[in-house]
Amino acid sequence: MQRTWNILRSFSRVVDSVPIYVMLPLEFPTMDENDCRRLVEQTIPHVAGASKCAGFMVDLWWGLCEQEPRKYTWCEDRYRALFSMCQRLGVKCQVVLGFHKCGGNVGDSVTYGLPEWVLARARELKEKENKVILYMDRHGYMSEEYISCGADEEPLFPVQSAAANSEQQAASGQDASSPATDAQASAETEAPAASAQVEMRSPLQCYEEFMNAFVKDFGDEFFGTVIHEVHIGMGPASELRYPSYPLTDGKWKFPGIGEFQCYDTFLMKDLEKALANQKFSEDEIRKCIPPRDTAGSYCDTPDQSEFFRSLYATPAGRFFLKWYGSKLLEHGERVLVVANKCFHSYIADRRVRLGIKVAGIHWWFKTPSHAAEMTAGYYHTADDPWTMYDGIAALLRKHGIIWNFTCYEMRDSEQREGKCSPEGLVNRVRIAAQKHGVALAAENALPRYDRKAYKQIVAQAKPSSWGISLPFGRKAETRKTLCGFTYLRLTPELLEKHHLREFANFVSWMQGAK
Repeated sequence: MQRTWNILRSFSRVVDSVPIYVMLPLEFPTMDENDCRRLVEQTIPHVAGASKCAGFMVDLWWGLCEQEPRKYTWCEDRYRALFSMCQRLGVKCQVVLGFHKCGGNVGDSVTYGLPEWVLARARELKEKENKVILYMDRHGYMSEEYISCGADEEPLFPVQSAAANSEQQAASGQDASSPATDAQASAETEAPAASAQVEMRSPLQCYEEFMNAFVKDFGDEFFGTVIHEVHIGMGPASELRYPSYPLTDGKWKFPGIGEFQCYDTFLMKDLEKALANQKFSEDEIRKCIPPRDTAGSYCDTPDQSEFFRSLYATPAGRFFLKWYGSKLLEHGERVLVVANKCFHSYIADRRVRLGIKVAGIHWWFKTPSHAAEMTAGYYHTADDPWTMYDGIAALLRKHGIIWNFTCYEMRDSEQREGKCSPEGLVNRVRIAAQKHGVALAAENALPRYDRKAYKQIVAQAKPSSWGISLPFGRKAETRKTLCGFTYLRLTPELLEKHHLREFANFVSWMQGAK
């Protein structure tokens, strides 16, 4: 058993160190006070000491930390307590700014929604104006996981909530239900715009102000010394994608192809505009732009979908798919411009780096249509050399962003259903990242504690020309392919003695121990 690790350690002579981080439990911000104290004061020091990991990753949720517009709290300073402990231990933190709902994705053990004032406004706009600002499928189901990227720059959200407005009126001695005096009525008639003016924010402005609040409250104290990476949430599960495979209400089950999520008000308006200069027939538009009746259902296979059997490869099909993916890239561009501005001074002096997460949709990878990737927004076909992964890599290179990818523990031989190829997908992403000079980080997609999974991560962490059986003395390139690996996640199972010992062996090799 130990011989395997000795062989792997011997490779450290030619492999750069890959720092290992451990994801904290999703329950961290809301767990019982005593449990939280035990985690911060006992468990984290124990894991850090036993494994020699580089640090920890923690999610910081928009829905928990901005429960009223522009009122930022950090869960009773639990985050500050965590960062302070890591500072004392000399370990780092990766922080994920989650602008999405927690719950409804694989591995979600708790539910934290979008801010209630966001959801209330979404319901109000739908009921009163028939305006949909959340992602929506062809059935009219609105996903509450993330605000539609089509609405990024729309002034949608009042700066003050209805409750805050009522409190303000009460404080000023004005009864909202009492009739206006003649003088008040006259003033309102003379200046209706002034009295009715309400400051509104776009989703993009909300994200920017949240990031600025985070920088203001934690930057000088912890950036560089503790917090050295901030991953910016871009969609469901913090990933730059559409919510095409929701587990909520049993809509989707693995390995279903999922469904397109472009039927909200703003994306449909954008599609109509994009289509205006095209010369497709009515039949092509009906079947492909969008493929409302031809793309199939959440749990279908590609063969059950007319669109993914053949229509995806037609000019009309490609037009729609590339438009669909381009909206994600535009969303990423807008958010990263804002993020770089918010973190500029800390990025400039190299105290912090930004990253984003991209989903590892490995099912139906071995089919020409790559249907499951397509519905999530990742354009990828067997006969087109350009893929969405190239687009993402170019975007991240432009802004100097880390690409955090997943599936590194998976083997094709373990995924026999749905024509999966996690290894093929990882290789495709690695090629795109290396081609564009993008720093690549990784995670495991599912909890694993076994040596087989660790060995797979070890193999994937090295340049693709390497293998576990690399002969001693063979000259290999020394450029590492990963700038970090984040292990999912800190659980009671990981704390079991034999599991923690195995994890420590894995960390030791990945960090270049001799």
